[in-house]
Amino acid sequence: MLAFARNPIGKLVLLAVIALLFWHAAERLFLTLHDMRAGPVPVLRWLTYGVAALLTVIVIILLLMIGS
Repeated sequence: MLAFARNPIGKLVLLAVIALLFWHAAERLFLTLHDMRAGPVPVLRWLTYGVAALLTVIVIILLLMIGS
């Protein structure tokens, strides 16, 4: 797995899989919170998609830290 993560193509594949999971989870969580009327829609969007964006950036940084 480490050899796969060190390969640039492998890093892109890992980023795509992990980021898509974050964004899918954010969408499902947003829709659930929206259906439950948990708060104003803009706040829910910023909260759910903001966390997904932040986690995606963290994953990018971590993947770049893995030696080439």
